[in-house]
Amino acid sequence: MRFYKTILAIGFVLFFVSASFALSIGEVVGSYRCYSYNVGGRGGNCRTFTTKFILNGDGSYTFGTSQGTFKIKKDQILFSQEKQRGAATFFDGNKFAFTYTLPSNGWKVEQTYLRIE
Repeated sequence: MRFYKTILAIGFVLFFVSASFALSIGEVVGSYRCYSYNVGGRGGNCRTFTTKFILNGDGSYTFGTSQGTFKIKKDQILFSQEKQRGAATFFDGNKFAFTYTLPSNGWKVEQTYLRIE
């Protein structure tokens, strides 16, 4: 009997842990500004950059003059028009970050955006 209770408890934990990693569009909607960056090991904050990512509840987004759609897959935000940067990882309930490599020189780039509205 104790074995079955252990299995049941593990099942509940796995269910709640997996559910906590699945985002919904409503959780990411808002305006985001650049918070920090790192290019090839150098970077800092970019709080003075004015271009915002605006994620809308209908699954559309704008970034400066670029427009597109986005989808959610677990903790990833998949942007239709962000071919070089790829998917962003959503974390801390108010940030997302791109991590990618520049094809021209192989430098690793990390850009983090913070929700401001």
